[in-house]
Amino acid sequence: MSNSQHNCIALLGDPHLPGRNLELKKKVISDVNSWSDVDLVVCTGDLCATYGTEEEFRFAADFFKALNKPFFTLIGNHDNYYSDRGYIKASVVERKEKIDRFRRFFPRQKLYFSCEFAGFRLIFLALDDLESSCFSSLSSDQLDWFASELQKWSDDKTIVFCHAPLWGEEVIRFYPPAVNYIAQPVQKIRSIVMNHKQLVLWVSGHVHFGMKKELINHPFNLFLERILNILNCDMDGFSVLDSRIKPEFHDRIWTRKLFLRPDGFRCTVYDHKDDLELTELEMTGEF
Repeated sequence: MSNSQHNCIALLGDPHLPGRNLELKKKVISDVNSWSDVDLVVCTGDLCATYGTEEEFRFAADFFKALNKPFFTLIGNHDNYYSDRGYIKASVVERKEKIDRFRRFFPRQKLYFSCEFAGFRLIFLALDDLESSCFSSLSSDQLDWFASELQKWSDDKTIVFCHAPLWGEEVIRFYPPAVNYIAQPVQKIRSIVMNHKQLVLWVSGHVHFGMKKELINHPFNLFLERILNILNCDMDGFSVLDSRIKPEFHDRIWTRKLFLRPDGFRCTVYDHKDDLELTELEMTGEF
């Protein structure tokens, strides 16, 4: 997809639009537009602030029209899981309607797909199981497609983008509510990825983990001891900021830039409030 020498993807955490801190959210778009080293922008889902209403999707679509770079977005639980009437599970019919809204307001965006970027295979997954009571679940049809994509592109270093992180059952044992914060069904996903050594990174949002070393460098973030989770904080200023796993309000937005090279990566963190790159949070790795 890109022949740029930078091979850089800007990662935007869950924007929850319009939501809180709207002026700073607009500044994020302005900042990203000014970054000459960025080739592609990816949003980790939860475009909508609450329920995925018509008004929220329209606002999100208008918001991202200001972006002047190629853009992909995931679909999150706030985009299709909840009823327009409140924080209750939407019916299958309602959820289909919300997915149709996503397709209508982002017409160039498939629900799940893969593409080539800088010599890597990028796979974009969707929380599309319409019947599960877990709001981070992928459908069986999509999982079959995912397995076939990994098989088809077995020689390509692969990065997966999914709203929910790739964590194991041990996280649920440690923190039972995590059942809704892990890409599910975790055992089926484990069986798919365990024999595909080309999968090197899993990029997600959903858990609202702030840019704190103790959170982003936690051992839980290395799945099967080789697939690194790159977690992206929300843009709405309601985030987990320490090991108590209790979200709190704040007034900052952090974004990442993921630089790729054939044998490794570098991932930086930018604080949009202070206009500062947080070098102490930079991550690097070899493939």
